[in-house]
Amino acid sequence: MIQGTLFDGRTSSGQEVSLHCDSQGQVSVEGGNTASLHFSELKISPRIGQTSRYVTFPNGSQFETDNNDAIDALLVQWQSSESKIQRALHRLESHWRNVSLSVIFLVFFGWGLVQYGIPHFSRELALAAPAKISQLLGDSVLKSIEEIWVQESTLGQIQQQELTAQFQALVPNDEYEWQILFRQGGILGANAFALPNGTIVMTDELVQLAHNQQQLISIMAHEVGHVIHRHGLRTLIQKSSLAVLLVLVTGDVSTSSSIITALPAILIEAGYSKTMEREADTYALEYLQQQKIDPIVFAIWCDIL
Repeated sequence: MIQGTLFDGRTSSGQEVSLHCDSQGQVSVEGGNTASLHFSELKISPRIGQTSRYVTFPNGSQFETDNNDAIDALLVQWQSSESKIQRALHRLESHWRNVSLSVIFLVFFGWGLVQYGIPHFSRELALAAPAKISQLLGDSVLKSIEEIWVQESTLGQIQQQELTAQFQALVPNDEYEWQILFRQGGILGANAFALPNGTIVMTDELVQLAHNQQQLISIMAHEVGHVIHRHGLRTLIQKSSLAVLLVLVTGDVSTSSSIITALPAILIEAGYSKTMEREADTYALEYLQQQKIDPIVFAIWCDIL
């Protein structure tokens, strides 16, 4: 006999009853209107510490009891496979050492996922993604950038044409529709950034800061390296993956939506990882060596920025 409270599933009121299970597994409730039925037809809530257990009947009524041991004994007798799993989980959560080890494992697993798993996943996915995705994403980000961050360039047309010609001479002939755009940086100041679709945005302030065109060529090559290695797409995938991870852990959808909405700002302000910057630097230095340009130009320019 297991003492507890029976709720009919229609109202919040309950009545004190006794649940009985005979040697054949037939369950009856003394003091309630629930029909007798076999134990296998019941749904038993898992054991969580010393909290109450719930026995749900097919008609929607529920039997609540604090006698966890008695419920476990019935599970052992009539639902052996399920009871083994529940007993194992209960043992894990009932010992502080197991809980501590689980927390430590989750912390290291989460750190490894963010530090290595997501970057590796984003790199492979970005390299496998068709160029059309980069094109659509770059167009969308460029539209947001021009609406919020930059203004029309004040550089002379001749200067823009000369720099554009130099840019077109250094870009590879591949699937990207390469273009360089000059804009007033405003709060961005002297800056240049690459979009996933092969568009390079260079601010007037950066052009005016350069001492010669070789410095600007080195920056162009660096930004082209970001596109070649798909750093923009990889960064966006990483940030989106982190948002999905946060949703899975916290259940807070607003967190992910705010990150995804901020993707244009992420590309401009957050910058790239050190690994990505080294890849772009390597690409730029290799190009400079091919063009017989002293790499020291690029090194000095990086120190200035």
